[in-house]
Amino acid sequence: MNDIVLQKVTLRTLEPTIFNGLIVGVIIAKQESRQFVDSQAGSTRAVLNFTIRDSLQDFINVTYWGNLEVILNVDENFHIGDVVEIIRPQIVIRKFNDYGEQFRPKVTSPFALIMNDLSDILHHQGCNVDSYKKLLRWPTKPPGFVPIRDLHNGGLSIKGTYADILGAVASTSNVRMVKLKNGREAPVVDLMLFDQTHSGLRLTIWNKEYINKASHWKPRETIIFVTDVKIDWSGFHKTIVATFSSRSILTENPIGIEAKNLATYAKTAKLEAPNSWNQTLDLPDVDRIQNVMSIQQIQNRLALGRESVQNVQFTALIYAVVTHLDLDGYNRLISQRCGHCKSLIKITNTSGKCDNSICPVGQNQEFAEPEVQFDIRMNISDHTGNLNDCRLTGRTAEIVLGCSVHEFLQMPQSDRAKLKWRYLLERCAIRIYIYFDNNQKAVVSIQGCSIADTLEVAERIPVY
Repeated sequence: MNDIVLQKVTLRTLEPTIFNGLIVGVIIAKQESRQFVDSQAGSTRAVLNFTIRDSLQDFINVTYWGNLEVILNVDENFHIGDVVEIIRPQIVIRKFNDYGEQFRPKVTSPFALIMNDLSDILHHQGCNVDSYKKLLRWPTKPPGFVPIRDLHNGGLSIKGTYADILGAVASTSNVRMVKLKNGREAPVVDLMLFDQTHSGLRLTIWNKEYINKASHWKPRETIIFVTDVKIDWSGFHKTIVATFSSRSILTENPIGIEAKNLATYAKTAKLEAPNSWNQTLDLPDVDRIQNVMSIQQIQNRLALGRESVQNVQFTALIYAVVTHLDLDGYNRLISQRCGHCKSLIKITNTSGKCDNSICPVGQNQEFAEPEVQFDIRMNISDHTGNLNDCRLTGRTAEIVLGCSVHEFLQMPQSDRAKLKWRYLLERCAIRIYIYFDNNQKAVVSIQGCSIADTLEVAERIPVY
C-alpha cells in the first residue's frame, strides 16, 4: 500500500472516487477521543474527531477510527493549530440529516473524511506551513454573532439554543476538576467575556485543547469568536451562561472589522468586578415605585424567589418604622470603590489597591484615587414583621441624609446623632429594590426614604 503513488488534492477538488489522496490542512477544531469495546474483534478501539481547513472557504470534518494505542498517540501529538497531512482517507458524502451531524462543527465541504487502519496522519513540513496557519485567524462563519446584551435579554426563552459570540476576554478561572456521570473527572475552565453591549457572559470550556490555550489569553487583549456555543440558564448564578459544545469552533483574535472595533473598545472599557457580572440590575426611577407591600408580603415573595430558576428582581414601597440606623456608633458606614472599574475594595484590604485582577489599577498599570461612598445598614419593621440588613448606599444615602459623604466624615458625633434621630423610630415611606446576588442571598437596596404622611399611611398601608 505504501508503494501506491499518493494524489495530492485540495478540499475543493475532493471526489469519492479518490482512494489514495493526500490532503494538507490546518486543524481548526478537535474533540476528545472516545474509547469503545469492539465486540467482534474483542479489543478496545477508539475514535477521534477533528476539523481541518485548507482555504478561507473550505473546511471539513475528519473521523479517525483505530486501535486504542494509535488513536491515543494521535490525540496526544496532534493539536489545534498543527498543519497536517491526511493520507489515504475515505471520502464520503455527508448525510445532512444524520444524527451525528448535530454534534459536529458546521463545515463547508459536502464530504467528510473517514480514516482507518489504512490511513495515516503526519505533520506537514513544507515551506507553506505559515500560509496554512494564517487561516486560524479567519472566522469560519460570516459576521452574524449575537450581542451579549441580547443573550441576557432573551432569558429562559433561549435556553437550549445555540449562538455565535464575539467577545473580549475579561478573565479566566483556574482549571477545576468536575466529576462526570460516568465517574471520571474532567477539567473545566470558565471565561468571562464582554463586548460593547454588556460587561459579562460566563463561557464554560470543557475542551482540553482550549483549556490549555486559555492560560495564555490576556484580559482586555484577547478577542475570541466562538461558534455554536450552547446557551443555558444557570439557576445557581441566576443568569444566562454559555457552554462550549462539540459543535463549537473558536477563533482567537479573529480578522475582521467587528473584532478590531471590539479590541479597541476592550482596552479602555470600564469593567465591573467578576463577582458582580451576573447581576443585571435595571434600577428603576424612584418616583415610579408605587406598589405598596407589607414586609410579610415581601418575605413571601422572597421565599418563592429562592425556589425559582428565574432572575427574581422586584421593587416595593413599604410604610415601616426604622428600628436600626447606627450613624454615631461603631458600625461601618463607609466603603471604598476603585476609581476606575468601581469594584468594591474589601474592608480587609488595608492597601486600598483594587482587588479586581482585570482592572488596570489592580494590575498596577494605572492609578485612580479610590472613591468613598456611604454603605449603611438599616433595619425596618411594620405590623407584619421585620426586614433587616437593608442597604442604604451611594447617592441615595446622600439624598436621604442631606449631606455628602465627605461632609458626613467631618461631622461631630452630635450632628451625626441628630441625623440618626431624624429617622430612627419614625414611620417612613421606604422604596426598595430587591434582587438575589450570586450566592442566592436576597439584597434589599433602599432607593428612597422619607418621613411618611400619616393620612397616606392610613389610606395605603396593607392589612397583611
